[in-house]
Amino acid sequence: MVKVSAPAPVAAAPAAATVPAAVAPKATASACPAGWTLNAKSVNKKTKAFSCTANPGTAAPEKKLTCEGSTGYFENIKKGVIGCQA
Repeated sequence: MVKVSAPAPVAAAPAAATVPAAVAPKATASACPAGWTLNAKSVNKKTKAFSCTANPGTAAPEKKLTCEGSTGYFENIKKGVIGCQA
C-alpha cells in the first residue's frame, strides 16, 4: 500500500521592514557630528549634498564626514559650516 500526502506548506519568510520613501531620510541629523545641526535648506536629494551648522561653542570636528555619491567634504570653520557638496 502506498500512501501519498501533500507536502507541508513552507512558511513564507517575513517581509523586510520597509520605510516609506516620504519618511526615509536622505541626509539626517545623524549625518552631522555631535554639536552640529543639519541645515534642512541645504539638503539636495538628487546629489546627496548637505551642510551642518555648528551649535554655539562647538569646536571643529576631529573626524571628517563621509560623503556619498559624487559629493565631497567641505568645511568653513570660520562660518561654522561643514558638509558634503556636489
